[in-house]
Amino acid sequence: MNFDSLSIKEAAVNETVSLSAELLDPMQLGERAANCESSAELLAMLRDAIAQASAILDERYKQNLSITDIVHGRASVIDQVLRIAWGRQQWP
Repeated sequence: MNFDSLSIKEAAVNETVSLSAELLDPMQLGERAANCESSAELLAMLRDAIAQASAILDERYKQNLSITDIVHGRASVIDQVLRIAWGRQQWP
């Protein structure tokens, strides 16, 4: 990307934030969740995953990247965490 021809605002809009392994690797997280022996262990692991993704997204916000992409990235992380949590739920 050539920043000489784009303003910072225009450059930020062209950056994308997607659910990448940098934010969250759903397969790896699912495998780790399957190995959790208790609900407390699972919740701690999921909280840590959200915290790590949030730290990355916070940095992207500070770099003035597209807020729309950042919000979509966070929503994707939360969606995956909820899927894993629901999948591990012991239903009657």
